[in-house]
Amino acid sequence: GYRLDPTSDVLQPDPGEQSTLALVRDLATQGYGRRRIVKLLAERGITGRTGKALQSTQVWRLLHAA
Repeated sequence: GYRLDPTSDVLQPDPGEQSTLALVRDLATQGYGRRRIVKLLAERGITGRTGKALQSTQVWRLLHAA
């Protein structure tokens, strides 16, 4: 993910979200399915922006984002 920098109004990469995205993509390339990825993220305590566990649909969106 990205966040809007309030001082420059430019999107900046969010390091925490970028590392989660990299992990999700890596797990998918290793052959893990969405449900297994969701479970592994939860086991590692990785949550979404709201603090809730990521869901299968969110993982799908991460994998299919442009």
